[in-house]
Amino acid sequence: MIRKLKTIEIERLSVEQFHEAQKMPLIVVLDDVRSLHNVGSVFRTADAFALQAVYLCGITAQPPMPEIHKTALGAEDSVEWRYFATTEEAVEQLHRDGYFVYAIEQCEGSTMLQNTDFRNDPHERYAVIMGNEVKGVKQSVIDMCDACLEIPQFGTKHSMNVSVTAGIVMWEFARQLLLSFLLLLLPLTALAQDFVLGTDMGWLTEYEAQGKKFYDNAGNEREAMSLMADYGVTAQRIRVWVDPSKHGNWCGAADVLNKCLRAKALGQDIMIDFHYSDWWADPAKQNIPASWAGHSYKRMKRDLADHTREILTMLREHDITPRWVQVGNEISNGMLWSVATDPVTGWEIKDANGNTTITYSMGHLERNPKQYAGFFRAGYEAVKEVFPEAIVIVHLDNGFDNDLYNRNLDTLLKYGARFDMIGMSIYPYWSIQSGKEPDAATTITDCIDNIRKVSKKYSCDVMITETGFEVDEEHPEVMVEGRDQFRRLIHECRTLTDGHCRGIFYWEPECNPQQYRLGAFTHDGRPTEIMEATLSAP
Repeated sequence: MIRKLKTIEIERLSVEQFHEAQKMPLIVVLDDVRSLHNVGSVFRTADAFALQAVYLCGITAQPPMPEIHKTALGAEDSVEWRYFATTEEAVEQLHRDGYFVYAIEQCEGSTMLQNTDFRNDPHERYAVIMGNEVKGVKQSVIDMCDACLEIPQFGTKHSMNVSVTAGIVMWEFARQLLLSFLLLLLPLTALAQDFVLGTDMGWLTEYEAQGKKFYDNAGNEREAMSLMADYGVTAQRIRVWVDPSKHGNWCGAADVLNKCLRAKALGQDIMIDFHYSDWWADPAKQNIPASWAGHSYKRMKRDLADHTREILTMLREHDITPRWVQVGNEISNGMLWSVATDPVTGWEIKDANGNTTITYSMGHLERNPKQYAGFFRAGYEAVKEVFPEAIVIVHLDNGFDNDLYNRNLDTLLKYGARFDMIGMSIYPYWSIQSGKEPDAATTITDCIDNIRKVSKKYSCDVMITETGFEVDEEHPEVMVEGRDQFRRLIHECRTLTDGHCRGIFYWEPECNPQQYRLGAFTHDGRPTEIMEATLSAP
């Protein structure tokens, strides 16, 4: 028996939840629509399909009005709307905002609605213009549009009611975009359940061996990973070095297993971060492990794959299943290429201008792009051999730099590499220090914009795998600023990336600020205000 559901049985969002929910990337523009009932009906359908907004232009009436409410039934309160004195002004604004604008009209050269494949369209956001009930879309507006869409009709009439036309168009966009962008239409509450807050605490075991203690804000001594769980942390990122015997064996196989077992005991997800080096790997250096030095490209691909399988097989044998695996760490300039280093400190040698000397360019992005992609592919395939369901991440720095991501990721794809997710480092402090960004606010804005762009272009999700904010115990206001910046980053990653940013990992919150200034703890092992962002971000 088919039983009609009662209203109370149908799960509906509140107006507040709707405002926070992800939206379909479509705006409906009403060009001199005279009927208030049509306006209300468009609002109601726009609510049903979770549109970004409705633009009201010219003589089109604006809420609040009883006639609009009669058909909108409150949707005028849930759906964002904006008024423009002319539709031409609205189109100009849409183009400035990056929208592809369609006129819904019978035109020379128009495309039938059913013949337009929005899934393969390179454009990210769309707007559709509905015209006046008698005159349709004005020619002056059509002249400004990017294209015209037409709904096929087979009867004696050559037009349909504005609200009916709008409903047909909205449904066709939703039908197609739902196939590729299902997450766009999920409410924020659903997305938030799988938005990960994680930490990278690679120094933890080394600190513990030195006798360092950690405390909560009440002064109770705590194990650091479990303390992070109090702040909503549900995942740990754990770095792997090939042969760190000259560096205390920290981040070697045994140390990695220790940290993974501890994270597992806390019920936390695990991200494995392969550096493919005996020590630090980052954009300035990707030093080839000593035991791989002098090997041919073919042999080094095998070295990389063998090392990847060895570590992951060790984890599998201990019933540890990483959720994510990074093939390389901050490989913005490629991987497995070496620079001259100081024989005493191990750090790269820089000249007066801060430049390093490349001594071996095997997998350098610019010098050997095909080999770079070959290394990444070898790592990807090795991960999938051991853990087919693991999400393989390609990790670059400077998350605000869209050109960097296009250049690097296009190279990987050009030469046959694959990745499942894009990892980003974003440090407002370092971006300002380097002169690449003017301030923290701009850095975060540019990062969010880049997440939207690369997730769209490469059809995959993004994870911020590293971030951090300055600790200055002599100036508490600095940590308050860091807390606010971190809170903003969390909030906008959750709400302004169309659901494609899946989490944030804080890099070394437990570190001593005298060793590294972008942690989140005091020198005596207590969380600073920065960590409060994980609990208070809206």
